[in-house]
Amino acid sequence: MTIDWRLGVTRAGSVARLADVNRFVHAHGLMATSAIDRYYQTSTEILQIATPSFLGQHPASGSLMLIGIVSALENFFRDLFASAIALCPVCQAAASSQSVNLGSVLWQAAAQPLSRAAFEHISFTSAENVKKTCKAFLGSQLRANGPADVALIAYDDVCELRHCIVHAGSILQGKNAINLGVKKRKEPVTVRIGFAELQEAASICTVVASSVNTELFEILAKRWATAWRRLPSWDGNKADELFLRLWKIFFSTTDSSTGQIQYRMGPVRCRNLLKKEHGL
Repeated sequence: MTIDWRLGVTRAGSVARLADVNRFVHAHGLMATSAIDRYYQTSTEILQIATPSFLGQHPASGSLMLIGIVSALENFFRDLFASAIALCPVCQAAASSQSVNLGSVLWQAAAQPLSRAAFEHISFTSAENVKKTCKAFLGSQLRANGPADVALIAYDDVCELRHCIVHAGSILQGKNAINLGVKKRKEPVTVRIGFAELQEAASICTVVASSVNTELFEILAKRWATAWRRLPSWDGNKADELFLRLWKIFFSTTDSSTGQIQYRMGPVRCRNLLKKEHGL
């Protein structure tokens, strides 16, 4: 028998493929109506598993859970921006010159709102991309030094850690280390996400979601009271209906049920306060 020296370093390769890719995907209903509540649902499901005991027994899981939470936040941005474009004519005007991948359009036409296709090729794992997308697709900049802008600064640090986990097997890369301001060491450094670290990172992601949700609601609500009314397409008879649709995009039933909304009110009172502010 001839011995093949090539097979002396690792196991022999074999043919491997997914027998049926359909087994890996399944249809699901969106239980929550707003983008932020869908983010809450996903992140809560992850954090419920992430007990100190579980993470102590399975230390690699913390990093995977961080990836899941950031992924949920990315999906929040796609959901929220898509819903804003579907409703707001000012957003539609801003987004009208942006490019969309044909494959995304072909898939989304059957699966989800078409406006979501605009964001399939955009990564939301940096503050810069979030802010650039708001400007390009929604026609508005997040307020400098406002709550959302400040929260996104901290989010950048979370994304640097995520980048190492996803692209370098949790080994801290030079660029990421410099951006994070980590002290130099002679030995390789790895990212380790325990219970406290996961809770801290998840809290940052949640603050980003709530602050962006609040600021974009303010922007679109003011457009409802001003810019929308100046357009030829405006129908005053549908003003209340449009505001209710706007409210549903941003309202969190989760925050409402847990008493975390500072001023409890329904869409009618909110609308009337906005109209009073703008003399309508």
